[in-house]
Amino acid sequence: MSQIGTPLVGSYDYGEVARSILISIAASYAALDLGGRITPARGRARATWMIGGAIAMGSGIAAMHYVGMAAMRLAATTRFDPLFVALSVVLAILFSRIALMFTFDYREDFRGTTLAKVISVAVMRGAISLMHYTGKAAASFVAKT
Repeated sequence: MSQIGTPLVGSYDYGEVARSILISIAASYAALDLGGRITPARGRARATWMIGGAIAMGSGIAAMHYVGMAAMRLAATTRFDPLFVALSVVLAILFSRIALMFTFDYREDFRGTTLAKVISVAVMRGAISLMHYTGKAAASFVAKT
């Protein structure tokens, strides 16, 4: 049995890595396309587009992460804690919603400055980091014997 901290030698399935990259591109496109529909929308329609954009972006972040993890080829079996997996997806969607809010809702409040964009980028980076580390916490590896 493997001891905690014993390194595992691994590699990547580059087809899966490519799929992970394509997922991130598609999710970014979907979120920005939905975001473009937010600006002219009002009321309930605006909220619907915003939620759709957050779900597209947050789910894309999560899918990119988990497909990337599936690309790893290790002499171990990966087990996931469903609670942490769900938490990682919810965090990605929530922080994506906040980033979209700064990008599209507060655009007029920050007219003439890049502050809204800087805040949006910082929040998106937070979404990616939180999702990544929560996703890592969801995974455990059991060495194959």
